[in-house]
Amino acid sequence: MPPGKRFIIVFVVDGLRPDAITPEDTPTLFRLRGEGVDFTNGHSVFPTVTRVNAASLSTGTQPGTHGIVGNQTYVPAVDPTRAFDTGNYRNLVRLDEASGGRLLLVPTLAERLHARGLRLAGVSSGSTGSAFLLNPKSPSGVGVLVNGYLDPGKTVAYPPEVSATILAKFGPAPVKQAGATRFDASVTWTQRVLREYVLPELHPTVVLNWLTEPDHSQHHVGVGSPASREALRNDDREIAAVLATLDDLDLTASTDVLVVSDHGFTTNTAGVDVARFLVDAGLKASPDSGDVVLASSGQAVALYVEGHDGERITRLARFVRSQEWGGVVFTAGRAAGDPRGAVEGTFSLELIHAVGLGDFVATTAVELPYGRKRALEIATTLALDPEMMLLDEPTAGMAHEDVERISALIKRVAANRTVLMVEHNLSVVENLSDTITVLARGEVLAEGDYRSVARNPEVIQAYMGSGHA
Repeated sequence: MPPGKRFIIVFVVDGLRPDAITPEDTPTLFRLRGEGVDFTNGHSVFPTVTRVNAASLSTGTQPGTHGIVGNQTYVPAVDPTRAFDTGNYRNLVRLDEASGGRLLLVPTLAERLHARGLRLAGVSSGSTGSAFLLNPKSPSGVGVLVNGYLDPGKTVAYPPEVSATILAKFGPAPVKQAGATRFDASVTWTQRVLREYVLPELHPTVVLNWLTEPDHSQHHVGVGSPASREALRNDDREIAAVLATLDDLDLTASTDVLVVSDHGFTTNTAGVDVARFLVDAGLKASPDSGDVVLASSGQAVALYVEGHDGERITRLARFVRSQEWGGVVFTAGRAAGDPRGAVEGTFSLELIHAVGLGDFVATTAVELPYGRKRALEIATTLALDPEMMLLDEPTAGMAHEDVERISALIKRVAANRTVLMVEHNLSVVENLSDTITVLARGEVLAEGDYRSVARNPEVIQAYMGSGHA
């Protein structure tokens, strides 16, 4: 890259929580957040799991558009009896072949850049599947993909000539030992390839740099454990080294740096064998049977029912709802735009995205932030498909960003129904209301649009006093 040429690098720190960024453990990330823009309202797509978000990062689209909907997925053309792991890139290659080259249903950023004579490099120490989704056309010469585990010791990158060069310069990637607490060595090898070869010799326009820690260590020994904190410290040192390399290459002034995570992390204390529960209830023939295929993404499980059997789908939905471990159940919408699922008591996925709760599907209602609870209240009301909604001070007690979010939601809700709302926040009243009725001591003082009501002397006298009349 010639000095001064615009360059973009996205550091994807797998499993990073915002509260893990501290001056003690991550001084580089802490400095970047302080000096840059902190996108506090950003969140991952739903389902909030690694490969879904890898595809969203590479395409800029939602799962329903790009087609990757879980860390496991079921495609009969790939395996008619079970879901497959999207973390193994060989499964993704089989899916690409079975779908006629449509692993992803929309073009990636790598393809768009390639069409304009520019280059994207995906450089990842993560799973081969999450790496491959950053640039699945790299084997055919579209941009570059680096991952030391595609075929260890033989293929560590695409296209093949890039792999050969990396193996000659750096040797094979360190082995990811089964049961290892941390994968720091994998991160370090990958970052060295980025600094010493990809940046100075391949001159990419965009780099998607995926660091597999602290995800791996947090899965093994927990969030905030000494091991995961040390893994995060190693990440921070490696990111600092990449920034220093950009400085050495005289690229800092023309570089945009983004730091993102594919998902956050929480601590689970127990698990549920959903397949066994379904077998015991007579809803699935055996754990490996093809009548109901499970694809788990951790907190969320997709059920694929053979032949889209409506009666079995109904029984499954009712069973899951009856279980202590069962949460919200989604089925196909009854019709386009209908918030109700096809099975009574279930929701359409359209509804949960409409109210901005897609990132909280695995969260119990009691644990939701206050503003999100109000959104959930509106969602459950919408599920009844009312012609009129009555809202009593829907933004009371909310922080500014929650007020904006709920106001936008109410505006969308009111597009095809009547909303009668009691509200004392005048900015909300001004932004949302078509007709305003002002009451004082049980009597109507004024009625009309915001402009006329706000200038009415009786309203001013009643609500602000004679000094403002």
